[in-house]
Amino acid sequence: MKQVSNKMIVGILLISMIIIVAGTMVNINRINKYNQVTGAVTSGNTTLVIDAATGVSVTDATASFGTGHVNVGSAYANIYANSSNTGNDNWTESVASEDGYMTIENTGNSDINLTVRSENQADSKTWLCGGDCGSGEGALTIASMDNEAGSCESGTGLQTNLSSNDAAILHPTGNATIGLCEQFNFEADTDTINVTFAAKVPFEATTGTKMVSLIFSANS
Repeated sequence: MKQVSNKMIVGILLISMIIIVAGTMVNINRINKYNQVTGAVTSGNTTLVIDAATGVSVTDATASFGTGHVNVGSAYANIYANSSNTGNDNWTESVASEDGYMTIENTGNSDINLTVRSENQADSKTWLCGGDCGSGEGALTIASMDNEAGSCESGTGLQTNLSSNDAAILHPTGNATIGLCEQFNFEADTDTINVTFAAKVPFEATTGTKMVSLIFSANS
C-alpha cells in the first residue's frame, strides 16, 4: 500500500477543518433565519374617571339669640342672632347673643346647591309655645352670605332677606326647606358661607331654652 506523506495528511486535516467550520457557519445562518424575533408596535389608553363627591361641614355650628323676654303689653318681638337685641322691638334682653353666625364649608369636589331645614321642629308654635301660641304668631328665618368672597357663584340663590316669608324655616303652620346658595363653590379660599337667623317671638312663648336642630344638605 502506498504510504501517505506527512504533507498530504496535513492537507487532508486542513480540508476537513475547513469543511467542518464552513458547515457550522451554514447551520448557524439557517438557525438565525428561522428563529428571528420580531416585535409589533401598538398603542393603548389609560383612563381615570373622577366622580363628583358632595359634602358640607358646619365649622361654627352654634348660633344664639341670647336670653330675654317679650315686653308686657306687646304681642311679639323681633330678635336677631347677629346683633344686640337690647331695647329692640318689644324685647328685653338679659343676656346678649354670643355667636350670631354659623359657617358652612363645601368639603366636596364640585359646586353644590345648599339648602337647610329643621330636623326636630314641626312649626314655630311647637318650637316657641310647646304646641299653641294662642293668637300670637312666631317664626324662625335664615339669611345666607359669603364668608369668603365668591363662595356663592355670582350670589345666585343667596337668601339675603331675614324678613321675607321665603326665608322662614319655621312658621305657624309648618316648616320649609330653604335655599341658601344655588351654586356653592368648592375651590379653596372661596368655599365658605355664613348663615344667621331672626326670630319672631310671640308674648305667649313659654320660658326655657328653645333649640332648633338644622340639617344642611348638599345637592350636586
